[in-house]
Amino acid sequence: MAAGNCWPAEVIDLAPFEVVDSRLPGETVSGQVISISSDDMADENPFSLWDAMNAISEIQVEQAAGLGGNASIYVRGGEPNSAKVLLDGMDVGNILDIRGGSYNFNGIGLNAVEQMSLLPGPRSAIHGSDALSGVISISTMPVDWETRPTSGQSGIAAGQGGLFEAFASQDLRLEKAFIRTAASFTREDSWMEGSEFEAKRINLGAVSQTGKKSSIQFTSHGTWIDRTHYPDDSGGPVYAVWDGLDIRETGQYGGNLQTTTSLNPDMVLRTMAYYFRFDEFVDSPGVAPGERDPFGVPPNSVDNRLDRYQLSSHLIHALSPRISLVYGASYLQEEGDSHSTVVYPFGTIEGGYVQAVATLSAFAETGWQLSDGIRLNTALRYDDVEAIDAVWTGRLESVLQLESISSQLSAVWGSGFKKPTFFALGNPVIGNPDLLPEESDLYELTLRTEFSEGRIVLSNAVFRQEYENLIDFSEAPPPRMVNLNKAVMEGFSSRLDMNLLDDTSVGINITYVDTEVVDSDELLRNRPNWKAGFTFYQRIANQVSLVLRAHYVGKRLDSSIPTGTRELDAYFRIDTGLNWEIRPGMHLGLFVDNLLDEEYEELVGFVSSGTRIRGTARFRW
Repeated sequence: MAAGNCWPAEVIDLAPFEVVDSRLPGETVSGQVISISSDDMADENPFSLWDAMNAISEIQVEQAAGLGGNASIYVRGGEPNSAKVLLDGMDVGNILDIRGGSYNFNGIGLNAVEQMSLLPGPRSAIHGSDALSGVISISTMPVDWETRPTSGQSGIAAGQGGLFEAFASQDLRLEKAFIRTAASFTREDSWMEGSEFEAKRINLGAVSQTGKKSSIQFTSHGTWIDRTHYPDDSGGPVYAVWDGLDIRETGQYGGNLQTTTSLNPDMVLRTMAYYFRFDEFVDSPGVAPGERDPFGVPPNSVDNRLDRYQLSSHLIHALSPRISLVYGASYLQEEGDSHSTVVYPFGTIEGGYVQAVATLSAFAETGWQLSDGIRLNTALRYDDVEAIDAVWTGRLESVLQLESISSQLSAVWGSGFKKPTFFALGNPVIGNPDLLPEESDLYELTLRTEFSEGRIVLSNAVFRQEYENLIDFSEAPPPRMVNLNKAVMEGFSSRLDMNLLDDTSVGINITYVDTEVVDSDELLRNRPNWKAGFTFYQRIANQVSLVLRAHYVGKRLDSSIPTGTRELDAYFRIDTGLNWEIRPGMHLGLFVDNLLDEEYEELVGFVSSGTRIRGTARFRW
């Protein structure tokens, strides 16, 4: 994002959308903000959001066993699933999950996504708990809805491994309103041994200007997923002793209402209220004893339900052309209900837990344009979380415009926290009600430079992030969830984006992260030191375009119960494809995933299935 030389004197933007980087008016820069738009995904044609994120070097995506397998995200070497996921402003993280919170990005169809953004580094001063290593925000409604015409699309995709998808969406532009609907169905049933996946999704959104000084937006989402896969830590198709598979049935639903009202020319009131529900049933055969665990995991099943409600409101106040202020409060209620059954040789034990946590928060942000080339942004937040101590988090950013070299230098400090999940607190076997919240601090320096009138943008960042009280499972007797020692992740990232011609673009990004657990010999899993991504897009003719994507993942450690700890080899994967507009509104695509048939393991025992060919047919009106 680029920043202007001064703050606007008037706050007149009535678009009721949740700003992920800052609630301050105007555009701000907070380190490296990486966005993928719907146009980007239409050009590159990934087959899932996981696939789209794989080209971002600051994210390590772990999606073994095809669409049916469990997946985790590591942002700059942080813990898996410690990035907060927002869907149209709703927190959709599953705090009943055994992996410390998760979100299945396969729950959103690509045709429903307007934009996805990654904001690395802690953002708790803006978004509260769970924004420990970053924020991933998904928007399904366009910000520029007032200029969007009535349009629609439908299509199908099919590929090897039983991949099939059908999708449709419709945008309806009215005089003072905009309505969007999207639906999709995806199935993958034979790409990797043991993995099956089926998802049905529907999205509805509407935004309207209700007067000269107010607007309202509503979004809703529903997803139903059935899938099977080898259990976590089982060693997958290669090393698993038992052939049984996890069976998962998931439903997630949510609705979000946002309003924006201009109280006077330089003050705007925004409010948001949402409800999110997550249901999941898991039936697992367990994992046989092995080198890492002489007891293994017994057969088990769990039935989970999570309800989340939030109400928030804040004022945006332009105090002067150079000073802006945001202040507000929110109330969050989370309720979890888990019932489990574990089958031991001596009998069956039933258990479960019920957890409820309320969080009352107050927050403020300021933006000071100290001079034409220097800006200071601050954020401070207070979260009173039931059952744990109150938490203060902050963020401080200074931005220096270097007009002579078309550059911008920003220095950032930020803190984050993540409250213990319901699973970690309440599980009847390994839960620990005395857990402390996880905490993080970030120090980052970013230099962003534009060349050739903005056609070439180079962004370099160096960072150091410190984590304390990380929550993990300890096998030492008695086995339970515990707070770990301090961990430090430091490194750098570099991004180069080039729009060389009107029909050619190139993107290159690389990230290096060194991870250390302080005063401990423990090695964290699935943290490659190096990751790199490359994207090339070329319009060959008016009707034909070529896309080439590649990513490199360095060596990393992983573990499974049958094998213990192993080092996984580095790998380099290339995907490519052609889009052809055979006539106006009718598009055909042919894509080859893993073009060079690279053989690699994302997790121990889960070996890539080789090259896959898939095709798409899309119709637009």
